[in-house]
Amino acid sequence: MEEIDWKPLERALPRAWLGGWMFMGYIDGPAGDPLHAYKHGITRRCLHLRIQDGRLEAYRSCGRGVPYAPAVLEEEIEDAYATIERNGATRETAYNEAYVTDTERRFAEAGWSVIRVIE
Repeated sequence: MEEIDWKPLERALPRAWLGGWMFMGYIDGPAGDPLHAYKHGITRRCLHLRIQDGRLEAYRSCGRGVPYAPAVLEEEIEDAYATIERNGATRETAYNEAYVTDTERRFAEAGWSVIRVIE
């Protein structure tokens, strides 16, 4: 089990926005240095962060088989939240059981069926 580390995300975002995020683990960054991978539960977009020499740094995936490249933190944050309103949420919306249940209800009302796999 990898140790969960929220420090980079806590430095990147206001406290009120943290409830929507999941810690996904560590991935190999530049020169094999680990990046912290976080995924937003509602938008399904990721942030890849690390603290290097006391500075918070963001990275962007360059595609299959291409290493992560340095990115502008503010741009990565905006990209991560790009579809939040389309999903009926705000940056302060927590991704929790209540949100998932409400989303499933809205889908059902619209005539969609949902398969939920719980392991």
